Amino acid sequence: MYRSLLLFLCSLILFAEQIDTFSLPINGTTLNQSCQIYLPYGKEDKKKTYPVLYILDGQYFFKNGVAIQNGLQITDVFPEMIVVGLTTTRDVRNQLYFSKRKAFTEFIEKQLIPYVETNYHASDDRLLFGWENGAFYSSYILFEKSELFRCVISSNGAELSEERIKNFASKKLPFKPYFFFTNTDRDIYTYRFSESLYKALKTHQPKNLHWTYKKRNDEYHGSLPIVALYDGLRYYYQNFPELEFRSIDEFNRMGGLNFLAQYYKERGSRFGFSQEISDGSKNNLIFIAWITNNYPSFKFFMNEFKDVLQTKRYASSYWQNRLGQFYLKHKNSDKAIEFFKNGLEKYTVTPMLYNGLGKAYLLKKNMKAGLKYLEKAVTLGTQEKDGHLKTFISDLTEARKRYTDLN
Repeated sequence: MYRSLLLFLCSLILFAEQIDTFSLPINGTTLNQSCQIYLPYGKEDKKKTYPVLYILDGQYFFKNGVAIQNGLQITDVFPEMIVVGLTTTRDVRNQLYFSKRKAFTEFIEKQLIPYVETNYHASDDRLLFGWENGAFYSSYILFEKSELFRCVISSNGAELSEERIKNFASKKLPFKPYFFFTNTDRDIYTYRFSESLYKALKTHQPKNLHWTYKKRNDEYHGSLPIVALYDGLRYYYQNFPELEFRSIDEFNRMGGLNFLAQYYKERGSRFGFSQEISDGSKNNLIFIAWITNNYPSFKFFMNEFKDVLQTKRYASSYWQNRLGQFYLKHKNSDKAIEFFKNGLEKYTVTPMLYNGLGKAYLLKKNMKAGLKYLEKAVTLGTQEKDGHLKTFISDLTEARKRYTDLN
């Protein structure tokens, strides 16, 4: 399912008007570097700048990077990015990644990056992706030219140099880069190199590097890079999305409100967002408490996040009734009445709201008001041929019987 989703994303149609091409000579060689560049912005956008994802072997993976952008930016998993694909041939790529790597690195640093950042709306938030031989090169450049990329993603290969790792660990960098590398034991050609680098990093534990190694033994030599690009971006942008919890238990295990507040503080500081807890996370927690019938947590979140109740999400009879019914279920008549009345006074009048309001008043032992609103529910329900009319009639009949018994 997971891999199918990514393969589907990578088959999305690319929009030609967002693709540019250019070619630059690689100084010190007789080679030229052809590039494709995807631009996520329109010509009218003059102020915003974007992170840049550089993809080695763009002839294979440029479309994957663009498809992930087109498919996932609507869910706010990643920011919008410029994607640069460096296209080449098999013979030339092997030269660039190995025998001519010094010249290629100087090209990236002194020609390619300045060109992109001069001619396009590029920020200095740069990422590099490499597969197979490109993975050996991308891991090399991470440790050798650490200031060039804030994130390096290496799939199906990695270059190990104990000395280079030690030198890297002693560097004072302007930022702490991220390194995501991955492999599969099905890749008999490169797996051992990734394993060796993992052991070396685990031994030295450089404090100036965020890193993780992910084994994907369900993938193959050719399929892993598709998954790896997505996984690597998720790792780097791990605190970009709004938080969504699976359960109240998970929320508590992670640290509760203190964790939530800290997450948004760090997220806001890194990406320039508001440092306040997002409405999405507030809604998520309220909904989980509601759907799991966890009234203590529901009551807590409704009080803690009461500002979110004024947003558009809850501006309907549907939501006012939903919240009122939950309070009614848990015998909180005052809060139930508050939401039922909000629905009737501010939004579409429905028989369900009248019915809920009537039952809430009955709970408060206000029989007169209870009967009044139950009768309104039956009257309006009859007029509208409401699907719950039988329930409304039953509730009214039972209430009248109780009223008669009391008198």
